[in-house]
Amino acid sequence: MAFNEYMHERNPFHKNPPDFYKLAQMYPEFSKYCKYKSDKKCTIDFKDPLALKSLSCTLLKDLYGLTVDMPTDHLIPRIPQRINYILWLEDLLEKQLDCVGIDIGCGTCCIYGLIACSINKKWKIIGSDISNENIEWSKKNISSNHLQNNIQVIQVNGKTVLLDLISKIDQDKNLPGHSSSIDFVMCNPPFFSSESEHLGKSKTRKLEQRPKPSSINTGQLHESIYNGGETEFIKKIINESLEIGNRIK
Repeated sequence: MAFNEYMHERNPFHKNPPDFYKLAQMYPEFSKYCKYKSDKKCTIDFKDPLALKSLSCTLLKDLYGLTVDMPTDHLIPRIPQRINYILWLEDLLEKQLDCVGIDIGCGTCCIYGLIACSINKKWKIIGSDISNENIEWSKKNISSNHLQNNIQVIQVNGKTVLLDLISKIDQDKNLPGHSSSIDFVMCNPPFFSSESEHLGKSKTRKLEQRPKPSSINTGQLHESIYNGGETEFIKKIINESLEIGNRIK
């Protein structure tokens, strides 16, 4: 998502892209990855995973005071776009002060939970992931920011999208949503249906005709690929929601 009319109006980056020069002056670690165009202008190499990681961590620190770490061989979240998701949720929930939500596929830093609970102090988020490595990374980031009372992460079996998670919530009285309905489910679904799609190969366009990507894709296959792609993934969420019924609003 570019910094255009689709950026939410409450997003700090709405018509206001990150000022890399200013960030470089404030955060020496980030400045190491900056390439200066002029006295007051600089950029980074968006194909360098270390630079992308530094940018994401710096924006989270600058905006919300969050201390976050993440591996560079997994998905590195783009912060302005992730903020948009939370702001859209706020609109759908009519800025509900306290609610319980689920983040399917929380990744290595449970990014939606961290942002959501930084903006909305009374929200509770339950993140799920099929990867034990992702769960352990997320736990470290939640603990580093003292958000254990707001965010919990659970490893699920991957055979279902929601059913296994809901079952675990129902069995653990210490989890948010155990004795109440869950207000929302959010997800940044796997976009690709195959490894060839993940690698940027197209059935409709020759590889040499495709524009070169502007940034690197660091995602693991399980973070980016689902049989049938995002359409089938969302269908599965819908079908499982029918089984769950009113458990989720």
